[in-house]
Amino acid sequence: MATATGSATTTELLEAMAEAARSAPSVHNTQPWRFQMAMAGARAGDGPGLLIFEDPHRSLPVLDPDGRLRAISCGAAAANAEVACRAQGFSTAVDWLPDPNRPELVAVVRPDRAHNEQTHVMSLANAVPSRRTHRRIHRHAMLEPGELEALRREVSTAGAAMTVLDDTARRHLAVLLVRAMVAQSGSPELVDEVDSWVRGYGPGEQERQDGVPVASLGTGPFPIDSLAHAAMDADRLSAEDVEQALSWSTTVAISTVGDRRRDWLNAGRALERMWLHLTVAGFVLAFADQATQLEETRRQLPEALDVLGHVQMVVRLGRPLVEVPRTPRRPLSEMLR
Repeated sequence: MATATGSATTTELLEAMAEAARSAPSVHNTQPWRFQMAMAGARAGDGPGLLIFEDPHRSLPVLDPDGRLRAISCGAAAANAEVACRAQGFSTAVDWLPDPNRPELVAVVRPDRAHNEQTHVMSLANAVPSRRTHRRIHRHAMLEPGELEALRREVSTAGAAMTVLDDTARRHLAVLLVRAMVAQSGSPELVDEVDSWVRGYGPGEQERQDGVPVASLGTGPFPIDSLAHAAMDADRLSAEDVEQALSWSTTVAISTVGDRRRDWLNAGRALERMWLHLTVAGFVLAFADQATQLEETRRQLPEALDVLGHVQMVVRLGRPLVEVPRTPRRPLSEMLR
């Protein structure tokens, strides 16, 4: 039976948290999660909470063999659940990886104490459904130092670090991006796996509620959309083109001190906290991430970008030149148990 929690019942609160969590970004929109509402908490004596599980059946075994990108996706889902809970008037407490006997349970997000930060947090909650991955070309626009500092605080609060890449770092990144994309494009297994998550215009494709619509893909001859799909012509790639594309917007790296599962969850949480603030401010985000997806180039990233720790993702932040469609989402009923 639902109990009263402020102006909403516990059931309504947890459903709102799950609805926000399902709108989180995920690697190639695989939506690799399941949710469970716990009225009495995950353990005896705990309060109510939303349990977030990884769904290994929605994995990318070629691109993401160790589940790093899947964990980052689930960390972003937890961040959205936190925002939805705060929008209902409660701070949150998060238990990360709480049960060694259930490794697929990555987080329990619980309402904690009442607060009065509604104006700010409501704008973040409203940004949850409007946030987009903007794989298309950006305008020539850079974020101001004050805006970057606000984003850096959001990332730091989530247990990660944000580094703004200078001209030298962008030049090194361009070389590594091309190297990684050529390697990915030369792997038929990886291209086939990624293509299986690109939704074209064939029979049944437009009805799918996951994956990346073909209308959302980047259109330039350089790896600005982070997808090694069949339409990408690796022979046309050049570090000079990539470096120029990166110079049109602010490029940042998100890193963590460690490189274990909890670090990956932190990186996903940091990414989404940053992304929602960007959305509220009218900026967009795109991934420039192939170099983090290939073991060889990922090892080279910290030195190349002058970053301490382990680079979890690289993203471009800027102003949109064109609008992009929202990626589809599976109904909550398929994810909630």
